[in-house]
Amino acid sequence: LKHNGGRSTLGSGRRHGVVPQGATGQKNQDSPDGRVRWCPGTEAQESASAMKESLHIIKQEHRNLFRVVNVLDQILRGIAPQKAPDFAFVESLLDYIANFTDTYHHPKEDQFLFRALLRRDASAAAIIGELEEEHEGCPAALRALRESMIFCRDNYPQGLEEFRAAARDYLHFQTKHLQKEEGVVLPMAQRAQKDEDWEEID
Repeated sequence: LKHNGGRSTLGSGRRHGVVPQGATGQKNQDSPDGRVRWCPGTEAQESASAMKESLHIIKQEHRNLFRVVNVLDQILRGIAPQKAPDFAFVESLLDYIANFTDTYHHPKEDQFLFRALLRRDASAAAIIGELEEEHEGCPAALRALRESMIFCRDNYPQGLEEFRAAARDYLHFQTKHLQKEEGVVLPMAQRAQKDEDWEEID
């Protein structure tokens, strides 16, 4: 699990007037205005306690994904009929999710972390089954969002509301998915798994 090639290169977000918020939130609650509020813990918070290498990598990759989700959320809130977004930049965000998160990150969780946890804690079966099902559905959900984005780009401002709705649904899905992993599964793994489990995953 030592591959950590998913480091986000989102400095370009600042050139678009989009600055990711700090990753400090811990509350799993929806915002009444629909904005992304929750985010994974910071590296500083994690460094305060001993953490296995594989778990650190997973959490770092979650932060990278959250940054992408947060940037897309901010772009979405700035869209107006008379002000089209930078669709090339939006597409680069979707490419990151497709090329890294769906291709490398999720399979690592499915094949290593989840299997090790199930060996130690059978009560994790329900939440792991839910997360694996969501992993399977992620590529199709992303393709639908991309198709909506392409139609909007090619016919702007026609298709704007459809793209906005599709993006909001996808952002909500990804945020809730991350909450389940960070708030439920990773703490379960930290409690249940033994050193030999983490060594095998690493």
